Amino acid sequence: MSAPPENGNVLPKANQFLPKELYRQRRLTDALKLWPLLGSVLFFLPIMWSDTGESNVFAMKYLFAVWGVLIVGAVLLNRWVDDPPPTEAQQLERDAP
Repeated sequence: MSAPPENGNVLPKANQFLPKELYRQRRLTDALKLWPLLGSVLFFLPIMWSDTGESNVFAMKYLFAVWGVLIVGAVLLNRWVDDPPPTEAQQLERDAP
């Protein structure tokens, strides 16, 4: 165990975890940043299909469906991320009794 500081001041423990709202905002921002990567992977899946001669119609339907889902998902993620996360000062004010 370490001895307390000589002047008697004991530093308070720092909180290791982020507040829930800030944590969720950061994870949503991360999801929004990875959204184009997910879209790229989903768009390249038809290239890896082996029966390209027969499945061209299905591949086109698939691409338009993925495109629509990506647009709707990006709009929803953007709405959730639209509110900026609270700053440290705002968080301390809200947590104060």
